[in-house]
Amino acid sequence: MMVMDVGLPLALYYILKNYTSQLVALIVSGLPPLIWVIFKFIWHKKVDALGCLFVFCYILSGILSIISGNARLAMLRDSTVTCVIASAFLLSMIPVRTRWFELRPLTYMFGLQMVGGIFPPVKWTDQNGEKHEMVMFEFLWLHCKAFRLHNYVMTGLWGICLMGEFVSKLIMIESTLDIDTIVWISNVIVIVVVVVLSVLSAVGSSLIRKISRRQVMEFYKHNDYTSQFAEQEQVASPDTPSQPSPYDSQHQKLQE
Repeated sequence: MMVMDVGLPLALYYILKNYTSQLVALIVSGLPPLIWVIFKFIWHKKVDALGCLFVFCYILSGILSIISGNARLAMLRDSTVTCVIASAFLLSMIPVRTRWFELRPLTYMFGLQMVGGIFPPVKWTDQNGEKHEMVMFEFLWLHCKAFRLHNYVMTGLWGICLMGEFVSKLIMIESTLDIDTIVWISNVIVIVVVVVLSVLSAVGSSLIRKISRRQVMEFYKHNDYTSQFAEQEQVASPDTPSQPSPYDSQHQKLQE
């Protein structure tokens, strides 16, 4: 949530720095995201790996900042998390495949978790009469080149841009810029990166959805023999009412 991760911490920092030191203001401004992570853990009863990483980085940077008295160390907190996330995006693009595991782009994994269950599974009957069923996301990954390309491109963009934010933060921390300027610029960079990439992801997903629909229907036309086998069964048992093929039902769902 942008308000909890950026808006509220930024507001707290600029309010508190008028009444206390910059070090204390920076440490306290990191509390809203920390509280949000703990709240989600209690509410959903689920361990969030990214949330645990943020908590660890927050505690570590806070301890180092207090010991050293250097407020700039506290500013590495969020960027450390950003660096790890960016690395995860980039590493997920490596085509690692074993008998038990296949590494796929992180945007694909996020999409599968968030909306993968919404789409109906792809069902078809091959020319030998064997029935098949596959999760829509898995089917698109295997049979839609544009879908794979979209996930690789978006994963690469997220990884490069987030890593760029981390590098720019390091450069600013090592520069002569004052802390107020660094806080302001770094938050603007985060907002711009998230908004621009979110818009690109939404536009790209809309385009890929249209392409995927066409490719699914093409696959059915050339590989689904459900209607033929249904007709054979109807001829063999004329009293049995005919059933619509997966192609017919899938076509109707995709059109909707």
